[in-house]
Amino acid sequence: MESLLELYRTCSIVSRSFSFCWRMREDCFCYDDDALKILPRPMPHQGATAFLQRAEFLQGAEREKFLRHFAFLVMHPFRRGSRTRPRQVVLGLLDTDGNIWYFRLTYQLEVQMDGGRVVYGTLQDISEFYRETAALRESLRHDAMTGLYAKTYVPQLINQILSLWGMKGQHHALLVLDLDHFKQVNDQLGHLIGDAVILDLALALKMGFRKQDVLGHIGGDEFVVFMPNVTEKEVIERCGQFRASVRRKLGEPPDEVQLTGSIGIAFAPEHGSEYRTLFAKADAALYEAKKRGRDGQVVYDDAFGQQRRGMVKDKTKTADYKELTEKPLDYIFRVVLHSQDTGLSVHLLLEIFAKYFHVQRAYVFWNIDGVYWPRLLYEYRARPEDAGFAAHNPEIRRRMWRRYRTGDYGRFTECADVWMLPPQTKQLFEKAGICAWLECAFMEGSAFLGGVGFDDTSGTHEWNRAEHEVLAAFANIMHRFLLGQIYYERTKNAGSIYF
Repeated sequence: MESLLELYRTCSIVSRSFSFCWRMREDCFCYDDDALKILPRPMPHQGATAFLQRAEFLQGAEREKFLRHFAFLVMHPFRRGSRTRPRQVVLGLLDTDGNIWYFRLTYQLEVQMDGGRVVYGTLQDISEFYRETAALRESLRHDAMTGLYAKTYVPQLINQILSLWGMKGQHHALLVLDLDHFKQVNDQLGHLIGDAVILDLALALKMGFRKQDVLGHIGGDEFVVFMPNVTEKEVIERCGQFRASVRRKLGEPPDEVQLTGSIGIAFAPEHGSEYRTLFAKADAALYEAKKRGRDGQVVYDDAFGQQRRGMVKDKTKTADYKELTEKPLDYIFRVVLHSQDTGLSVHLLLEIFAKYFHVQRAYVFWNIDGVYWPRLLYEYRARPEDAGFAAHNPEIRRRMWRRYRTGDYGRFTECADVWMLPPQTKQLFEKAGICAWLECAFMEGSAFLGGVGFDDTSGTHEWNRAEHEVLAAFANIMHRFLLGQIYYERTKNAGSIYF
């Protein structure tokens, strides 16, 4: 017994964990005193209820949430002879010097037959992990090259600010800007000079705009600026000053490059009330500035939007299908990661896939916490009347999941003709309007994270090698891209109390 106790104490110190039980009727904590070396402040044996009610080891909003949960544990009429499921809470505990140490509390409440309540728990020090996660979270927010906000974080931040400020009586501006003929800088002067120009442009943005403005680097020589609560006059003046600071000559003849910048401007609420709409319109205005000869700034007009939409449609008609089928990974990687608007590029690819492979629907989905009902992220429908993803009820998802097999190009579920399925399954898919399907999964080890797929609602479809290869390549790119986004979403709130 003594050797087991010694083993427990050693493991507790090594793992930085502390086990205890709280007996409510006796109003006491039971624990091994050696484990107190792990806690940032003393924990009494007696007077447990008063100690927890004071909650001097917490501060602010965390303390308020903790007290609400404490009251629930003490007062809720749990059934005798029952146990709650194990739960986890991340707590920021204050030491006697006011420093914060982060602990993960895992606990379970047992209600005994005589009505006594006992909470069994373990506290594990995760301070180092928490600080590493916070540093990673911060790195995901900022672009490594320029120090400005990163492409994946800009939409979320701007939407938060728009929601905070509101639209009533407020005037905001979104600017999309880039350098004119930047490709010439890289081609004639080299990529090192090109990188220096990008860094110089980022510094010019920091100096030329206000402290409260959001500055983002969305790729290459392309940037966005969001100016909350601003007048149109100030926007125009600052854009003019910024373009003047960018205007210069680089290099010597015959490799001399004239450096200038173009800016597209959209205003909220006139042109939209959320980032995606504002970006699309500011981007259309930027395109118009390029058409007018560059080195200019243009405020969005509805006529520009019509021209821009026409241009996007033309892209789908003139897509390089040969490159798509012969080098799908290179083609998809270039379109997704070199785009100003990732959402637009993914929708464009889905439309290209659907038209080229003659399917009625192409989609991307993410699996939510391992359940069968997924979150639809992107979708293209050739026929709006198709039931589409709304038809994918949990039972359909389960039956599609059962047909997943690992092949030469990835993990697929497919069916060329639902009439080949058992009668009940066939009726289920027919009712949903699905005649055939092909879907490739995102896998992280043995975990099913989501996938991309084709539906054919018009008839049977024999899926060929090219379709498997393209879908697998697209799944590979989207898997990595979405995994980064989801990881950021799940770590941005690390350290808060959740129940």
